[in-house]
Order: sequence, then C-alpha cells, then structure tokens
Amino acid sequence: IVDLGTKLTVDGVYGTRTTTAVKAFQKDNGLPVTGIVDRDTWAALFTSDS
Repeated sequence: IVDLGTKLTVDGVYGTRTTTAVKAFQKDNGLPVTGIVDRDTWAALFTSDS
C-alpha cells in the first residue's frame, strides 16, 4: 500500500488509516470492500500498476 503512493508511514499498526487505504485500493481494483487484506487483495497488491 505504501509503495502504491498512499501517504501512510510504516509503523507496524493496522489502524484506521491503513484500513481506509486498503478499502480504497479494493474499490479501485473491483474487489469486495472489506478493509481486510484477504487472498484476492494480497494478489492484487502484487500485480497492481496503480
């Protein structure tokens, strides 16, 4: 998520800002918007160009 241009810092905490970034990524990639990095989200993170 950080490498894809979000304004998050790596701090080891899966907080509100991380959840919001994951939901935005899921929405932008046509995935179910849950805020949870499931198998499909994980795969999309590693194949995403955006």
